[in-house]
Amino acid sequence: MGIVRVTAVLALTLAPGCFWVTTKDEGNLLRKDVTSLKERMAKQEESVDERVKKLDESLDKATKLLARNSADVGSDVEKLGKTQSELNGQVQDMKRQVDAMHAEVDALKQENAKLRSDYEARLAAAEQRLASFDGGGGGTKPGGGGDKPPGGGGTVTSPGGQVLDKDALFTRARTSLESGQLNDARRDYVDFVKRFPKDTRADDAQYALGEIFYREKSYEKAIGEFQKVIDGFPDGDQADRALFRAGEASIEMKWCVDARAYFGVLVQKYPKSTLLKNAKAKLEFIKKNAKKKDVCST
Repeated sequence: MGIVRVTAVLALTLAPGCFWVTTKDEGNLLRKDVTSLKERMAKQEESVDERVKKLDESLDKATKLLARNSADVGSDVEKLGKTQSELNGQVQDMKRQVDAMHAEVDALKQENAKLRSDYEARLAAAEQRLASFDGGGGGTKPGGGGDKPPGGGGTVTSPGGQVLDKDALFTRARTSLESGQLNDARRDYVDFVKRFPKDTRADDAQYALGEIFYREKSYEKAIGEFQKVIDGFPDGDQADRALFRAGEASIEMKWCVDARAYFGVLVQKYPKSTLLKNAKAKLEFIKKNAKKKDVCST
C-alpha cells in the first residue's frame, strides 16, 4: 500500500503540467522515502529469493526422497513377489511330499495286510501241527535206536550205479555226509527213504536230509524235510531233534511264530528230551526279541 502511494506521488510530481509544487525540504524527504523504500524492496526481494531457494531445495529433496521411496517400494514389491513365488514353490513341494507320504502309507498298509495274512496262515498251520501230536513220548521208536536190524530184505540199485543192499546204501549215505559230500549223501538218503519207508532207519535218513539242507543254509527246504520227520515219525527217536532243528531253521528265516510252535511242541510233547532245556531257552529268546524286526519278521 505504501509503495503504491509513493509511486503515485512521484508520478504526480514529475508529470508535466502538474500544479503540485514542492519545496526543497519536501523533495529531500521524498527522496529519502524513495531510497528507504527501494532498500526495503531489495531486502524483501532478497528474502523472497532466499525462501524460493529454500523451497527449491526442499522440493528437490522431496522429489529425490519420493523417487528413492518409489524405488524402494518397487524393490519391496519385487522382493514380495519373489517371496510369494518361493512360498508357492515351497507349498507345492510340501504338497508333493504329503502325497508321497500318503502313497507310502497306503503301500505300507497293503504290505502289513499281507504280512498279517501270512502270519495268521502260519499261526493256523503251527496250531494244527501242535494239535496233531496226540501222544507223548521221550523220542524212542519201536525196536530202539540201538537195536536196528543190520539188514535183511534184499538189495537195491543205487543211483550211483552200484548194486547195494539197504545197509550198504545207508552206510554210504552216512559216510558221504560225514565227509562233507552233501550231494552224494542227499542222493543216497532220498533213495533210502523212497525204497525203504518202513525201515527203522527211515526217520534217520529223513532227518539227515533236513540236516543237509540246513548245512547248505537252505533253511526253508530244511524245515520241509524236518516236518516230514515230525509228521511221519512222531514216535521215532528223531522227532524231538527234528522239532528243535525246524525251530532253529525258522529263527534263521525270522519266522518266530513257526519257531515258537516247534519249540512249544517239543516242550509239551517231549518232556524227557535232552533238548528240553535248550528249547525253553529258545522260547525265551523269541519272547524277548519278538518285536525286533531284525530278529522276527513274523
